[in-house]
Amino acid sequence: MSNTREGRVLIFDTSCLNYFARTDNLSLLEDRYQGRAFVPAEVIAELEAGVDDHPELASIIGAGWYEVLRLEEPDDLILFSNLLKRWGEADRNRGEAATIVLAKRYGYVAVIDDRVGRQAAEDSGVSITGTIGIIARMVRDGTLTDDEGWEIHQQMVSIKSGGFRSPITSRADFINFVVGAD
Repeated sequence: MSNTREGRVLIFDTSCLNYFARTDNLSLLEDRYQGRAFVPAEVIAELEAGVDDHPELASIIGAGWYEVLRLEEPDDLILFSNLLKRWGEADRNRGEAATIVLAKRYGYVAVIDDRVGRQAAEDSGVSITGTIGIIARMVRDGTLTDDEGWEIHQQMVSIKSGGFRSPITSRADFINFVVGAD
């Protein structure tokens, strides 16, 4: 699979999938990334754990537009364990840790929103993007209009219980981000 700017191969942490599903916009990810998207098994487990509270997450599980990857290589398991130890909570951040490890192994772009996870990815030499970056690229390439991108962003921010925390607070900031997104 190609990993050029336009044909980047992505591996998703839970957050982006969660936000797109809970705002009924998952089809945007499917249309854009089918055939070049991966999700760690640990992320699937996190999504499954959230279905009782957020039934819309079930639409992600078993979807055919991504491939599930598992941590299998000894070096990967060591790095995974080290990341969890670094964060101090073995039962949390498993999806982020697996996303980072598998992105590093295969040279994929990690889709991570959490600040600590993004820093760990950068420290590991992993290319990253996030939910806002994906929306911005969709606006830049014409998949979404400025208004549609801003509306999706606002829907994600307004999610109750685990809603999106965005550094973008105005439509003008959003447009400036879109213009500068890579």
